[in-house]
Amino acid sequence: MTRLTTIGCYHAHYSNCQLIDHVLSHDQIELRHFVDPGLAMIANDLPEHMIREKVEQQLEWIRASKVDHILVTCTFFSSFINQTDMDTPIMTMDDVLYHVVRSSEIPIILVFTNPETVAPTMNKLSFQLNKDQHGATPKQHVIPNTFDLLLHGHVTDYHEIVFQELSRLASIHRGKQIVAAQLSMTEAANRAKAQFPNIQNLTDELGRMMIPSL
Repeated sequence: MTRLTTIGCYHAHYSNCQLIDHVLSHDQIELRHFVDPGLAMIANDLPEHMIREKVEQQLEWIRASKVDHILVTCTFFSSFINQTDMDTPIMTMDDVLYHVVRSSEIPIILVFTNPETVAPTMNKLSFQLNKDQHGATPKQHVIPNTFDLLLHGHVTDYHEIVFQELSRLASIHRGKQIVAAQLSMTEAANRAKAQFPNIQNLTDELGRMMIPSL
């Protein structure tokens, strides 16, 4: 029997488990989910070094479970990861976002719901784009007062607000690509994309990146 490739998936919210199960469905892949919603909820009250320490501890726990790869789906967690310190390959949604930006032939607006993740994500993206001499960093847009809905279990309300705002942006900026920059926005982005083809989520690119590399 062929040995399955195991991927340890590190999430900030349980809703991403089913989504990743669908995106990375493959007969040669075993997914193991690790969820830490508490850290995202109290992050504003913690110093940066404590958040980094907690993320590193969780990554060590995942690595100790003998996975072949680690996928970090939370962009906020991603900003505290030093990939050079890990002997297990790590992919983050920042990596996926970078590939989306690089492959786009039209201007992009990156849309977020978690304001805490915008600065670290954009700084990392800007650094990589400048390093590769790719040009200007995309503009970003934050949907206000939304992410807490998800963290407190109001998932339907969260998806509806994201859907409405993505649709509004796509209708205004028809010549630009509107990218849902967080995995939690995928369901709303897929709904809005049915009407506005200039909307993109990260899951399609994630599947293309991860499955062929295994």
